[in-house]
Amino acid sequence: MKLFQTFTKQSQKINRDIYELAKKEYEEDAKQFKFLQKGQYEQYKQLTPQYDEKMKQFNIEKQQIQEKLKLAQKQDFKEKLKEQYDFDIDGVQKQEEFERNQQKLEKEKKMKEKEKKTVIPSKIEIRNLKSKQNQNKLILIGIQRNNAIHAQYLYDAMLSLKPNIISTQISCDQPLFIRTEQNYQDTWKNFIFQNNQQPFLINPNPQRLQDIILNSDKLKWFMTNNIGLNPQFDVSPIYIEESVNIENETINLIDNMKSPFLFGHNFGTPVIVAGAPELRIRETIARNNSEKELYNILCLKKKSVSEGSQLKFDPLLLKPNIFIRPRLKYEVEILKQMQRTFKRSLAIVEYNSVNLIEEQWLQFGEEKLCQDFTQLYDEKQPIQNFDLYLKKLAILDILLGPFIYDNFIKYETFPYEYDFGFKLSMMQQWDSIIFKLKSNQYEFYQIFS
Repeated sequence: MKLFQTFTKQSQKINRDIYELAKKEYEEDAKQFKFLQKGQYEQYKQLTPQYDEKMKQFNIEKQQIQEKLKLAQKQDFKEKLKEQYDFDIDGVQKQEEFERNQQKLEKEKKMKEKEKKTVIPSKIEIRNLKSKQNQNKLILIGIQRNNAIHAQYLYDAMLSLKPNIISTQISCDQPLFIRTEQNYQDTWKNFIFQNNQQPFLINPNPQRLQDIILNSDKLKWFMTNNIGLNPQFDVSPIYIEESVNIENETINLIDNMKSPFLFGHNFGTPVIVAGAPELRIRETIARNNSEKELYNILCLKKKSVSEGSQLKFDPLLLKPNIFIRPRLKYEVEILKQMQRTFKRSLAIVEYNSVNLIEEQWLQFGEEKLCQDFTQLYDEKQPIQNFDLYLKKLAILDILLGPFIYDNFIKYETFPYEYDFGFKLSMMQQWDSIIFKLKSNQYEFYQIFS
């Protein structure tokens, strides 16, 4: 009570004039009432303005004093509680604040522990590709394409990161992206034989980023028709599985590069088909590398097949300079344009290309954006002999998958311009080369010709 009493005395002393004024005004008010009773209204009317001004000032001062007294009473009440009951209101408030902070710290600690427990599976690489141009975020995740464990981790990562856009390292010239309302392979066959202008969901020979973006409408079409109507695909909640034929045996393989299509369809996230066009890349490899070098890699593949370890053979990992570097300039340009266009981007690539992509990013990531993607491919050496060129393309079909045969040769068409005629039908000549390659009857061009 001491503080309250002290403050009250000080307030009375400091504001003595105000209290005296209040008393005086009260007495004057009483007089005015008497004046009114006696009918002396004019005299009251003259005194009223002065009285009203003084009372207004007095009420202001009085309100200020009351507020100060309330604060003093509150503080005095705290002291009384502490003195009589050893109860500290400020201490309780501080304790509550301390407990709230502790709960916040515990929550943060649990989050960090949870992050530590989230073990990144082996053969997954993660990079944060930054640019001085802006503060946009681009996360690069390298995975193994057919790894089931990676499928779960990848889907969880997409859910957690909530990207504005996702890119996947699938070639944009795959027949899979032809617009269809039936099995896409039938539509592709009609396209080849009829030589019509069948529309594609994306541009197989893109010039700018917009050419290879699947928005929500295109993703809906793609998942409903191109994937949904094709019996070789099986869609699970988190990945797409595909039936493939390897050495006359059909097996089901998870394709993690197709997972972004499923995620984008479910959550409305656009997807960039960011892989370099396969036809362009194979042409570059065939023109710029020797027959002997490619054949030696094929011999290693044949050896792995004989040892029962075909699925472990990876020519890209074995010779990245031959199989990955021709794609890098194109694919890094896609990443640059993503990073400068979207606030949060996620790029999914093959595990074995992550370090090379990062190396190219550090070297060329700040360069000016390309206005025409067709200018991004390596310079191609001229074709000196068409038979030799055809053999190298056949070797690549065995090493990298029968892309040229399945989509062109078996329909008696050839995807590249050439000035040489086929000795037999296109498919017969191709089959002859493949047979010799697989049966150890192959001879190098210098001897074979």
